[in-house]
Amino acid sequence: MSKRRIGWVIVAALAAVALFASHRQRGYGQTAVQTAPVARGVLTGKLSLTGTFDYANVTEIRSEVVAPVARLQVSAGQAVRAGDPLLELRAPDLDAEVDRLEATVARVAAELTRAQVALELSRSSEQRLVRLGRARLVALDQVESAQRNTEAAVAGVKASQASLREAQLAVRHARAMQQKLHVVAPVDGTVVDVSIREGEVAIPTSAALPGSLLLRLADTHRLIARVELSETELGKLAPGDRAQVRSTVLGGPPLAGEFVELRARPTSGGEPKFQGEIAFAPDALPTRIVHTSCVADVDLDGGEPGLLVPLEAIRYPGQNVGSEGLATPFVLRVTEGRVTYAPVETGLSDNRNQRVERGLQEGDRVVTGPAGVLAALVAGQGVAVEAAR
Repeated sequence: MSKRRIGWVIVAALAAVALFASHRQRGYGQTAVQTAPVARGVLTGKLSLTGTFDYANVTEIRSEVVAPVARLQVSAGQAVRAGDPLLELRAPDLDAEVDRLEATVARVAAELTRAQVALELSRSSEQRLVRLGRARLVALDQVESAQRNTEAAVAGVKASQASLREAQLAVRHARAMQQKLHVVAPVDGTVVDVSIREGEVAIPTSAALPGSLLLRLADTHRLIARVELSETELGKLAPGDRAQVRSTVLGGPPLAGEFVELRARPTSGGEPKFQGEIAFAPDALPTRIVHTSCVADVDLDGGEPGLLVPLEAIRYPGQNVGSEGLATPFVLRVTEGRVTYAPVETGLSDNRNQRVERGLQEGDRVVTGPAGVLAALVAGQGVAVEAAR
């Protein structure tokens, strides 16, 4: 075979390979993608979370004034009703300040009365001189002087009224502070901790530091388990998920509970920390286990089947052009050969699948790859399904 003929064969072979690759990648103008069906199933796996038992509803009573504790009127374990006295603070200086301010109010009120009497006299004198002036019985400058005296008297009354309002406001503020010396229960509950003793000085809350903790009230009929979570574990849970909680102190069978809150826990720096709260039926746990450790086991599927998609199918706003305005995660759903953005509400996940609560139907097909193609796809783009899963 001649060299020229061999060359043409090579060129033709390369062209065929390129055409095949182009058709495979683009499907005659379409991008080749891998998809998976939305299928009903259950997640696999279990989370074991450590934490402690605590009261569900705790009210911390903190001081609002600087004052020593004169008298404690409750003790730990005592049940109280809203409005019941808890303790008395002593502030003789504040009592003296209230007396001084009340005396100021009385003095300013007397000044106002004198100013009002002076105004009435000035107006009467002005009216008399105006009549005499009209009859040309007094000089004009006398009338004008009387008018100026009335204006001054009016200004004096207004000044006294302003001073009285200021003094009364100061008294109300001082009395309000004085009232804070009598600490009462804001809610029904049981005293679970008394943190201050008689004679110790309570410090009020400031912008930088919380005030002195005086005592804590709690609803002892409702306990929770507060468990620590990693960011990955947080993403697998949602309020309403069930858990089986075991006491590491009492032992015995686990108790059924339900997650009621998931939140970030304040830290001084470093990686963020998260917590979950598991609630139980009223009176389901003895109060003696408060502040003791526990282990909560969570079945990721919650015991019920749901719609599942592979983890790699889940996209987030901004990961694809035109998805910036979406408010929730989404998937790239293939409908009649074209990609659409389908917002979804996600639930739990395991190491392979994500549970989808809303937004998809069983049998829908979602794009799962190739990884390099996922980010480049846009809504409305034509695709060719390369392989089904």
